[in-house]
Amino acid sequence: MARVTNMHKSVCVLTTLLAGMFFSPELRAQEANAVICFGDPSMSASSATTTSIPIQAGYYKANGVNIRIQPSQSGSECALAVSSGHAFATSAGMTSLLVAAAKDPTLVIVAASYRYSWGVAVPDDSPIKTVAELKGKAIGVQSLSSASYLFGKATVNGGGLNADTDVQWINVGLGATAANALQTNRVVGYATYNGVVDIVGHLLGKKMRWLPSEVTLLQGNYGWLVRRADLKEKPQVVAGMLRGAFQASVYGNANPVAGLALHLKQFPEQNNPATRDSSIAILASRAEEQVMTDSTKLIGHVSMQELQKTASFYHKNGLLANEVDVSKIVDLSLIESANKFDKAKIIAEAKAAN
Repeated sequence: MARVTNMHKSVCVLTTLLAGMFFSPELRAQEANAVICFGDPSMSASSATTTSIPIQAGYYKANGVNIRIQPSQSGSECALAVSSGHAFATSAGMTSLLVAAAKDPTLVIVAASYRYSWGVAVPDDSPIKTVAELKGKAIGVQSLSSASYLFGKATVNGGGLNADTDVQWINVGLGATAANALQTNRVVGYATYNGVVDIVGHLLGKKMRWLPSEVTLLQGNYGWLVRRADLKEKPQVVAGMLRGAFQASVYGNANPVAGLALHLKQFPEQNNPATRDSSIAILASRAEEQVMTDSTKLIGHVSMQELQKTASFYHKNGLLANEVDVSKIVDLSLIESANKFDKAKIIAEAKAAN
């Protein structure tokens, strides 16, 4: 009788385990595989809080998601990859995400960064303090077909000037060529975005300073995109992925040097002493903005009102062809869950990593 009872107990335990495998969100999440597309073919240090730190620190796996990173040329390409099912998610500039989600009703934006800076920057020792002082001067830009150019024009227009007639725009590229253009006074400012501005500053040997502008303070310039079906059917996977990336941002912000060490462990071919300091600066700048929050104190949360304001600004300044209603393409319902982790513990671990 005892033997039968033990067998019965064993069957019950096995049945319970099998039921858990099929019906428990937590156990299903432990077995989830997902591809994140990232629009940076070089997988530079600016990608670290999405691509390398959460993988090497084990944050994705600890949250039940086995992530593979798929490099791509741009956020727009990654949005297409998500739409086609070749990627589970992408984190990218909000312009790309809004365009994609507005065109494809199967897509939805599930997180938005409180701060991700675009605008016009000048060397910190420049006498120029306001956008109005750019009148009659030349501004450098990555290219005249880039989003940086459109954001730069919006910055100039917002500062009371006419971006088409009051300033000159010069294509100076990225990195060393942009720094040289500033150093030789070919241009007085540079229209760019978070991360790139730090590379230029490092090459110049001085900090770059954003000129005060509504553009730089817009909320929700960056975000995460998934398919609606996955948000509905695999919420624990979406939340786990976001949580892992948010944890990585906290880690990178607490100790960008340790963050870079994890990045180079993931991508050892990038280990170059000549670029180490600039890589640390890029990672630090990106992580610092990614952990900034609004009054909710939740990473990845921006109010619908602020997101609509940002989307309307994009449309007004040519970054979006059509006005969009963000309430129809944004769903931040998992942000609270994605923020359920011990930030103090991660900060302590990061600071102890050196």
